[in-house]
Parts: sequence; C-alpha cells; structure tokens
Amino acid sequence: MFLTDEPIDFLEADLKLFKETFTDEGLRKRLIKVFLEEFPPKLDELKNCFYNGDIERFRFLVHCVKGMLGNMRFLHLAEELKNINDMANLGNLPDSNRLEEILFKLYTLLDHLHEYSEHLALKS
Repeated sequence: MFLTDEPIDFLEADLKLFKETFTDEGLRKRLIKVFLEEFPPKLDELKNCFYNGDIERFRFLVHCVKGMLGNMRFLHLAEELKNINDMANLGNLPDSNRLEEILFKLYTLLDHLHEYSEHLALKS
C-alpha cells in the first residue's frame, strides 16, 4: 500500500497532509530517506527506556519523536505522542498497552513509508 492508495484509517489524514505539504516528489523522497534513517533507532530506544524505567530518557525521546512526526506533518500521530509527553513531563509512564498501541501505529507508518520510498525509487 502506497501513499497514493487508501492507507489504514489512523494514518489516512497524516499521510494526506504530508503529501499536500510536501508537493515536490524529490523533496518527499529526501525527507522520507532521512526519516527512515533516523526514526527507527529513536523508536527502539524509546521502547527500551520505557521497559527499563528510564523516565528521563523516555521523556526526552518522546519529545524528539513527537517533534519528528510534527515536522513531517504526521500531526495525528504527533498528538498521540503529545499526550504521552505530557504524562512523562509529570513523571509518569503510560500504561504498557497504550505505549504498544502507539508503537504499533508508528511502526506501521514506517512500513508505509518504506513501501512508498521503494515506489518512488522505481519511478526515477
């Protein structure tokens, strides 16, 4: 499934806004490349910090991930991270089920971006 197809419901608005904001295909390609290089390690570290109880590093990483999502115009996903960020700023970790739900969405986003990146590479 590509950004040009019908994405999963929770990604639809974010992916649409990404395409509308970054109309130049070459720019989209470069942004996705950098995002795919930098985002997955942050997600993995975020998850590790959560399960190791490192609230300070977790809080920092949630803030970073939220910012990266916002910069790419994935605003619905960024808003979900904002809620987690607000909790972490108060010294609280989210429920593990809630975090896993958000991580699932973020990893699904990465899968879609990988597929779209391959689609763009085939077009060039």
